Amino acid sequence: MADRFRSWAILLHPVESRVPGKAGVFDATVLIDSDPWLHPILVSMISNRKPLDPLWRDSHPALVRTFSGITADLGLEHLGSCLYTLRHGGATHDIITRRRNMLEVKQRGRWQTDSSLRRYVKLARLQHEQSKIPKSIADSGTRSLACYTLSYLE
Repeated sequence: MADRFRSWAILLHPVESRVPGKAGVFDATVLIDSDPWLHPILVSMISNRKPLDPLWRDSHPALVRTFSGITADLGLEHLGSCLYTLRHGGATHDIITRRRNMLEVKQRGRWQTDSSLRRYVKLARLQHEQSKIPKSIADSGTRSLACYTLSYLE
């Protein structure tokens, strides 16, 4: 199935489960960025996986520990980042880079109202937080992504 589509989405609260999301909505969708380099990673995540198996095998606490460990390894504990900050940062990043417009960000974040969206999109805050990242770390991240992208394209 993964070879038929080059865009990815996660279906939340399928109607067949008869369990709606907190807003009472079935069949909610989270779009996954479809950068070409991301495709093989997503394919590997679903290969040899049964349809009802969880997408992530690790528990939430294990993911939190991994995220915290990586943050510490990079010397970025002072940012106070947690998994939830990715929700804020992702929405803001999409707007500031013009990857998505406000409606698309609102749909991707599954926010029902514009006021909910405004609580998450903080352009100046993103730039302020990014300014706290040492240049060497930011440059290393940029190089790593570029190398991975190039290796994918080869």
